[in-house]
Amino acid sequence: MKPRTWVSSLLLFVGLSGRLCNTRIVPFVDPPDDLLQEEGIILGPLDGVALTPEVSRADWTVTADSFQEGYPPINAIDVNTRTYWHSQYAPAVGLPHHITVDMTSVYLVNGVTYQPRQDGSSNGNIGQHQVLVSTDGSNYNLVAFGTWLDDSSTKTADFETIPARFIRIVALTEAGNRGPWTSAAEINVYGTASSFASRTGWTATADSSQSTSLAPGNVLDGNSATFWQTRTNAALPHEITIDMRTVLPTVQGIAYLPRQDDSRNGNIGQYQVLVSTDGTNFNQVTAGAWPDDATHKVANFASVAGRYIRLRALTEAGNRGPWTSAAEINVLNGAGFVPPSAHQGLWGPTINFPLVPVAASLQPNSGRVIAWSAYSARTFGGDNGRTVTAVYDPTAQRVTQRVVTNTGHDMFCPGISLDANGRTLVTGGSSTQKASIYSPTSDTWASAPNMIISRGYQSSATCGDGRIFVIGGSWSGWAGGKDAEIYDPTTNRWSLLRGCAVAPMLTGDTEGVFRSDNHAWLFGWKNGSVFQAGPSMAMNWYDTRESGSQQRAGTRASDADSMCGTAIMYDAVAGTILTLGGSRNYQNSQASAAAHLITIANPGTTPQVTKLGDMAYARIFHNSVVLPDGKVFTAGGQSVGAPFQDTNLQFVPEMWDPATTQFTQMTPNSTPRVYHSFALLLLDATVLVGGGGLCDTCSANHFDAQVFTPPYLLNSDGSKASRPVISTVSSTSVVPGTTITVAVNIPVTFMSLIRYGSATHTVNTDQRRIPLTLTPAGSNANSYRVTIPNDYGIALPGYWMLFAIDGDGRPSVAVTIHIRGP
Repeated sequence: MKPRTWVSSLLLFVGLSGRLCNTRIVPFVDPPDDLLQEEGIILGPLDGVALTPEVSRADWTVTADSFQEGYPPINAIDVNTRTYWHSQYAPAVGLPHHITVDMTSVYLVNGVTYQPRQDGSSNGNIGQHQVLVSTDGSNYNLVAFGTWLDDSSTKTADFETIPARFIRIVALTEAGNRGPWTSAAEINVYGTASSFASRTGWTATADSSQSTSLAPGNVLDGNSATFWQTRTNAALPHEITIDMRTVLPTVQGIAYLPRQDDSRNGNIGQYQVLVSTDGTNFNQVTAGAWPDDATHKVANFASVAGRYIRLRALTEAGNRGPWTSAAEINVLNGAGFVPPSAHQGLWGPTINFPLVPVAASLQPNSGRVIAWSAYSARTFGGDNGRTVTAVYDPTAQRVTQRVVTNTGHDMFCPGISLDANGRTLVTGGSSTQKASIYSPTSDTWASAPNMIISRGYQSSATCGDGRIFVIGGSWSGWAGGKDAEIYDPTTNRWSLLRGCAVAPMLTGDTEGVFRSDNHAWLFGWKNGSVFQAGPSMAMNWYDTRESGSQQRAGTRASDADSMCGTAIMYDAVAGTILTLGGSRNYQNSQASAAAHLITIANPGTTPQVTKLGDMAYARIFHNSVVLPDGKVFTAGGQSVGAPFQDTNLQFVPEMWDPATTQFTQMTPNSTPRVYHSFALLLLDATVLVGGGGLCDTCSANHFDAQVFTPPYLLNSDGSKASRPVISTVSSTSVVPGTTITVAVNIPVTFMSLIRYGSATHTVNTDQRRIPLTLTPAGSNANSYRVTIPNDYGIALPGYWMLFAIDGDGRPSVAVTIHIRGP
């Protein structure tokens, strides 16, 4: 291909501000009518959506680790879906395989699409994979990984905006395990562009120059045929300083073009970039090493204000002599684009799933996440007696797929609870009376007895005695009368709780009981009780003993019905619950930004409800997670509820601090997380946020998840902060009232227990946090005693994550504690 000229390869940084600069939103495509009818969805008006463009492939080049004759890698960028690249298969070259695109210029990219071959064969479809990006072709960053579905549909890897020139897709497996090969019909990259800062009036000085024709000003003349070169007898290091004549507030990088006269003499190898506002005090903003070739090089760094830019050459790239040269130097002006700040947390990498992950649960000890959709990876409908599942292993950074058929259970839109032994109980949904149990120890699914009442969109909660309470769920089966029942894992039986009526907790949804008994906010509590905090404005106590009973608990202050809002028990010792957002109706009504604090005491007593300051953004279909330090992280949602539509989106997460009762906005994410999304706290104290959609060919399907790293795990420059390490725990299997001794490598100020979570449709009744008070454990330095609260209503039976938090608020990786059942 014809080389791109220096002028045509100018970087174009995005001029948009805020969330859209990080977002690739596809044009809206309606879900099929049959799905809308089954879900009871009424499509509302659409907002305008932005489309991040494909980067032009006109000047790209592409290489691969191998190719079969007649199927070269260039086929993957030739705009012809009938051709494709295929790794060598005669004789076969083993996996992994990789294909690398050189876009010949650095762009701000935020997505890659991979189209498998379109000739009717699936040979070479990529399964497990990695997506990596680089600005120099040598140092690559992992931005996405996972497993793609084994079909011919175009696959997407969306990720947070990052500068890149090279895109590499690594195929770790063949999706159908048909052989050790890889193929690709088309690869596209999505990115945005901005200009270099105008160089009018700029000047350049250097430590030396060989002659007036090789003067430093040549790097600013827009002519790649001229260049600056130092004296041939002058020793390294060398430096050239640009005076831009005015302070630019958003300097984000420099672009360096080596000489273009076929000589490499003076190519810069190791380098430093320094920036100053006054020409006297310079701060180093980045350093590195460039390869010894004639391509233009880019050094990106966090946005800073600067007037003077200094490029310091420490070595000559080929060690040919002590000289330095440069044809052109440009300065990258952010023009309003601001890189994410570590103080607001960071997103990434993206984990690609071979399904839309609608529901998920965290598995004890391993920290693996099991996720599922429905009978299909991309759609739902009817009772098909099977479920497509996937397991994400954060340690191995791997996603594997399994279709569960032995239980005959289509687990779309279920209730989920983790029992006292860490098993995941999934109830109802598309298979309205079915119940299934996933055992993490055997990695198997098994059938539990059918529920007595058909349900879908119900909620369930583990109680202090280990039984699991279920109520509501008129989305499937008949509508109305979905009173409570309870499952006893010990006897493996369901029992009706005739005194636990659903009627007192109904919302006033305009669609009636089909919606009004959905997604209850349930909390197992003391003496066999369950507290229902919402989403109806009415709150209730349920007693699960004998045939059950119900007692009204007042209303949630001035709050309205808040369907598909969230409720989080962030301090179980104090009985405090934070409620956030929601809407009066399931769809097509304005969401709320309201926040309330509920404090519960003994069962049957009236809770204390306090109205807090609102969130910055109204939300429905969002997800909230309690963190080890007691803060609550909330992400995603819409300002108007619209299932299967990526509209009215809220990209900016918020962090609530119980110490101040204030919300702080976090770094925006790039992918809509609304209806059918989930969020879970992981063992390393990060948050996994994923899913959304499951509407066949609609545009709202999101086959992925993203990791959010909270600020407490980051240094100010975005690097990983050092954190405590729990070295020993005297016992990891306990009962309430047990005192354990925990040894840590450094001093810590407090510890907390957070119960393993499960999530779907904004509901996570499993998560709750217990703050633990420390006392010194004898004379052993950094050894502490903590006591588990002596009440199963607070310390529910099951598996918990134990975190140790230091004086800077940084948590350890969790150690798993099993609170055994009574």
